[in-house]
Amino acid sequence: MPEKKRKPSISPEAAKILEQYRNAGKPRDADGVVIPTDEASSVPRPTAPPPSPMRRSGTRGK
Repeated sequence: MPEKKRKPSISPEAAKILEQYRNAGKPRDADGVVIPTDEASSVPRPTAPPPSPMRRSGTRGK
């Protein structure tokens, strides 16, 4: 079994930039602090597409 490679630790500046990207578009208060929201209601859930209609064999473009 091969060993998993560990990810190198990132610099504090990189961590700060990543945090900004994660918080982009989230509501903030007057001090610029991200207002926590209920993640369950704010994240859109992927839904399955509607079932496609049955294709009839024998109909040629009617």
